[in-house]
Amino acid sequence: MNYLTVLVFFLFFGEQACATLVFKGSGGYTTFDHSESKIAYNRMQGSFFVGAGIGRNAYIVLGPSYSLWNKSHTPASAAAEEVSVTEFGATLLIYFNRSKNWKFEVTYCPNITGTRTVSGTEENILGSSYTADFGYHMNLTEKFILGASIGYHSTTLSQKIVSNTESTISESYTQIIPKLEVALRF
Repeated sequence: MNYLTVLVFFLFFGEQACATLVFKGSGGYTTFDHSESKIAYNRMQGSFFVGAGIGRNAYIVLGPSYSLWNKSHTPASAAAEEVSVTEFGATLLIYFNRSKNWKFEVTYCPNITGTRTVSGTEENILGSSYTADFGYHMNLTEKFILGASIGYHSTTLSQKIVSNTESTISESYTQIIPKLEVALRF
């Protein structure tokens, strides 16, 4: 049985096959620019999650997630720092009420990869990350959802590679970021 057949089965018979199946995409953007001190910062984050409900009422949804974020920071008297990171991990989504509107979501990514440019030097970076989101899902139709959340995202870097030379590091990026969400729930 191929994956397409399974997907079609869940789309047409989702209510009978399992309690809940969720496809969710989210994204957020923050920016800061102060022209007098010549400090500029921006960050964009996007993610996609596919999860299946656990239990009869499926207030708990578990599945894989994929996230991509990038940031650019220009300090007052230094070269711009740019970071681009890809994260793949597992997400646990918990609904708090019967109508499945209020939610809490935790994502853990044990192995992240990316690149960054610091003082003109390009580095490959490795590490891990986690995200904790609190939000609200509004049902526009029976299956289509529009939502918003606020999340705390933390990325810890453990290794950098510059010109095939590996170094152990201990650095982190943290951010509180608002996000808009679009989802299908079957």
